[in-house]
Amino acid sequence: MDELCFEISQFNSKLYRVSEFVHSLINHQENAGLLWYEPTIKYARFPPLDVHVDDKEAIDRNAREEHTEVFDVLDWLKHKKHVNSIIELKVPDRLVNPHNELLIANYVADFGIEILDWRFLDMSLSIFPADTVKLRIRELHLYSGGKRAAISHWFSEEGLITFPNASLPQP
Repeated sequence: MDELCFEISQFNSKLYRVSEFVHSLINHQENAGLLWYEPTIKYARFPPLDVHVDDKEAIDRNAREEHTEVFDVLDWLKHKKHVNSIIELKVPDRLVNPHNELLIANYVADFGIEILDWRFLDMSLSIFPADTVKLRIRELHLYSGGKRAAISHWFSEEGLITFPNASLPQP
């Protein structure tokens, strides 16, 4: 039976590192055909990426570790499991040193995401590559770190207004 969702949000990321679990999942060769997915899946949900004590990083502008575990899973889904589109993507990313913002936008475009809930503080809305991406997104979750520039950007002519079909979730 083909899976309709990729769900690891209940993974206990306080006890185990998400990156180690992801590495094990995508590199598992024994019974590689055990998991199959539909070409379009309803959602992909990840656990919080910064709750394990070893994953908490100090704010250091000079030492920035690149995190790729979500990108690694998305690549695995695309190239090994033949998933072409994901309707909803939820990623509670790290507050310090999250995934690369420009790559997030590329994956959103590549998978045709319609509902985006990626905890990335003060995400620029200008990073999304095409009007077609902005037209496709129908729900957008934004997270503010309190920067007035980011909030001004969201409400500017280059911000939310360029996502004509998007609604912001109500608390």
